[in-house]
Amino acid sequence: TMGQAESKSECRRAVSPLDALYFTVITFSTAGFGDLAPSSDASRLWVCLSSLLALGAFSTLLDVIGGWRVRLLRNVPQALEAVLVLGAEIGGGALVFSHFENLDTRDAVMLSLETVSTVGYGQLRPRTDEGKVAAVALVLLSVSTFGWVTSCIGDAIHPDSDTSIGFGGDEDVWDLSILDRILGRGRFAAQGKGAAHNGHKATFSLSASTENKAWLLAKVAVLVAGGTAGAVWTEGFPQVDALYWTIMTLTTVGYGDVTVSSSGRCVQGVLIVCGLGLFSSFTDLVADWRLPLERRGAPPWLLLLLLLFMQAGAYAVVEDLAPHEGLYLAFCTVTTIGYGDLHPRSDAGKLAACLGAMLSVSLAGLVSSAIGDFIQDSLCAAGRVPSEKQATGKKLL
Repeated sequence: TMGQAESKSECRRAVSPLDALYFTVITFSTAGFGDLAPSSDASRLWVCLSSLLALGAFSTLLDVIGGWRVRLLRNVPQALEAVLVLGAEIGGGALVFSHFENLDTRDAVMLSLETVSTVGYGQLRPRTDEGKVAAVALVLLSVSTFGWVTSCIGDAIHPDSDTSIGFGGDEDVWDLSILDRILGRGRFAAQGKGAAHNGHKATFSLSASTENKAWLLAKVAVLVAGGTAGAVWTEGFPQVDALYWTIMTLTTVGYGDVTVSSSGRCVQGVLIVCGLGLFSSFTDLVADWRLPLERRGAPPWLLLLLLLFMQAGAYAVVEDLAPHEGLYLAFCTVTTIGYGDLHPRSDAGKLAACLGAMLSVSLAGLVSSAIGDFIQDSLCAAGRVPSEKQATGKKLL
């Protein structure tokens, strides 16, 4: 059973096949607008189990479909390619939503941006059948490529590893743009190129650099402080709500309980386009807490399960939820689905959600990817689907 309501409130209705398809795609892409959400304990359990198994495989599917970018824009300079991709996705989605949903240009652009970024607050969402079909198509065609764009922007702001490419380079040729050099990447690349020219394999790692990590933390602090200040200034949010909204945006959880009006959407747009890639590097860094435990033999899935139960316990205490409700809320947080049918209401709960998301989002992605790879490898071994090498002759993007 799934519930549908005007503001993510509880009610029940019969679900059409189109609604079921829309719900499935929006869930597995983690957009989770919340206009359709599980309304019973049994359906919540089913969503958790199916999402756990399907998120990684669905991400692989999105990457395969997103290969249109490589095929169509192979010879286009990378910075121009990013602009074209961003314009096509946001502009095309806005045109469709404006037509079918009768939205003004600003709202249509924001709905398109929230869809491709999977933030999915739910304040703006498709309401017509045509709009839902458009949302499904936009998710399938654009989520992976939008992720590539935000990764490029994040790498241009801060190189998170020796394979960061920013604008103007790739993993094999460390060719740096002016922006890369201004932001301090030139000396790292020069070391690598010099080592390569001398016949030695470059072994430097930006991600292992203490200085690099310190700069990353400083830039993320500025990003979060800027988003928080922007929310306070444009919306008059209390500081905790502003911080909570900023973190829920940057992690793409987007419960939808705290949203901005038209005056705050410029801040929201900047956070999404310019901040997602940088904040993803930060959550990857935070996830390094697991490495000493993994070296002692603790598997990632066990650590994720531990985090889920710890968050569930915290929510049960500070939000006065039943244990299974706390676990469901924790699951929606770490997977960034964030329907909003359950969400933190107290300041303590909101801060717990911020901390839980930062600690576990990257780990949840790692575990779901491993599950997806296992399913794909099992199907390949059984001969049900071709392997990556058989299908493409090279590793899938």
